[in-house]
Amino acid sequence: MNGDPISAWLCRVRINAHLLDLLQQKRPQLSEIAFQIV
Repeated sequence: MNGDPISAWLCRVRINAHLLDLLQQKRPQLSEIAFQIV
């Protein structure tokens, strides 16, 4: 990436989509953990 704004934006979108996928996968486990803590 040599300062290309389009590829930087695509990379950021890809990372955000990956983080959203991880959050959606982890959400049931997190709610179970929170339920056990409470």
